[in-house]
Amino acid sequence: VTGQAVYREQALLGVELVATALEALGVPPVRIHHWDFADGTSGDATILGDLRDILRRLPANIPDAFVYYVGPATVEGMWAMTWRDQQGQLHHRLLQPDGAFDPPEECMLPPPEASAPGSRMIVADAPFTARSWMRPAVRQRGLAGWESTGLASTERGPALTRWLVG
Repeated sequence: VTGQAVYREQALLGVELVATALEALGVPPVRIHHWDFADGTSGDATILGDLRDILRRLPANIPDAFVYYVGPATVEGMWAMTWRDQQGQLHHRLLQPDGAFDPPEECMLPPPEASAPGSRMIVADAPFTARSWMRPAVRQRGLAGWESTGLASTERGPALTRWLVG
């Protein structure tokens, strides 16, 4: 088993732990979305478009969103998604806090009408994410992230995720 396979296994376990905890708190499964950037994913994956679309479809009476990320990150804290498509071609997507969930012009105060309402509460169970994802922003609230490489995962899942779900 390679390091990449173990890392992916830990990420999937983290997602399962968070989804189970959210359901236990009463969040309906239909309101829990996740993406798995695994080999075989289409090369035109549009993570930003998909996220923004989900945020725009949130009910007006419940506009806030909890965003959990577990996976690799750059030393600057950007979330790093990498995968091979069906033809074996390597693809990368980096996601940084500025404009991640709303286009930059929609991060202004007050947000334009087209913007999805609500706050984004972020937990980034990825190395080096605290400095970038935890800084104050208009509608983005960093709840937890790693200052450095973080603690090692165990067979019970990623350390920050285990802390989060109790």
